[in-house]
Amino acid sequence: MRTIATVAGALLGYSSLAWSQAYIDGFNYPDGTVVPGWTEKRGDWIVAGGRVHSVTIPMGGGALHSIMTKDGFLLKDTVTEITALYEGVSPAIQAGGLCVRENGAPTHTNLVLCKVQDNAAASPAGFDIRYIYEYSTGGASITGPISPIVLGARVRFIVVGSQATMLVDGDMDGFFESTLTRTLTSQFGAGESGVMAAFLAPLARSTALDDFALYDAVLTASGTPSVGSQLILNLQGKTPGAVYQAACSLSNAPGVAIDTRRIPLTPDGLMIASFVAPAVFGSFVGTLDGTGTATAWINIPPAPVLVGIIFYAGFVELAPGAPSGVSAISNDHAVTIVP
Repeated sequence: MRTIATVAGALLGYSSLAWSQAYIDGFNYPDGTVVPGWTEKRGDWIVAGGRVHSVTIPMGGGALHSIMTKDGFLLKDTVTEITALYEGVSPAIQAGGLCVRENGAPTHTNLVLCKVQDNAAASPAGFDIRYIYEYSTGGASITGPISPIVLGARVRFIVVGSQATMLVDGDMDGFFESTLTRTLTSQFGAGESGVMAAFLAPLARSTALDDFALYDAVLTASGTPSVGSQLILNLQGKTPGAVYQAACSLSNAPGVAIDTRRIPLTPDGLMIASFVAPAVFGSFVGTLDGTGTATAWINIPPAPVLVGIIFYAGFVELAPGAPSGVSAISNDHAVTIVP
């Protein structure tokens, strides 16, 4: 197909562009009470120093959260990311994170959210716990302490079907070292995606949030990526019946520009191989089924020398009428080959 050839050519043809995805916002706006392109759903939000904060204190009224959603995206299955940065140096109850499937209700009745939080003002300063909330059930999934306690974290939230998965990169080295999952029971409809924050006095504002990212297609993997095994890639797009193109690369930076968006894979020899070696990279081109899903696979060669190698997988959904022929871009998924 010409569209597939065009996208594959673009993937191979651009190698000096900054990394991104379907949407990214560094909040580099003038300080003030206006966050362009966002809607305050609960609480008051400000821009300060290229980051956003809530300046409302909702946790004092029953552990509610401030919510702000990004305009223009109505999604059921998505991957979002945020960097949460601890506000201040003294222990203080505060939290920051992400929300998805938010439908505009004025209370916590229709959304799924995750957050990192300093849960005890008497503890050392920093985020010490993770949560996933689902409303209207009101329940929370809680793990033990984030260890070690951190003053900043990159948080990724994968929500697809009935599964919500929170990944935390506590040392912000680009690799998520901890995972929290929750099976959803009620929040299955499409909604808006955005950020959440909460805090208690005496703080004047919430955890700082920066570098929001959103992917409108989802790639996850099943199985252990050991030498001689088959790794299954689960693809969830936006459009049933759409054509997709998957690819792999040895890096997720600098990325590939597709109009105003960027694909988080980098043109290299592995990417070329993923286009031309179907015995190893199976079903990397195909059609999403009636639910917008597909399965691809990677046959990892039985070569011990591969142990420890890290590579990334991703895919794009294609449509003739979409900008640049690309209707959705998935997250990158890091794979580390093990024995």
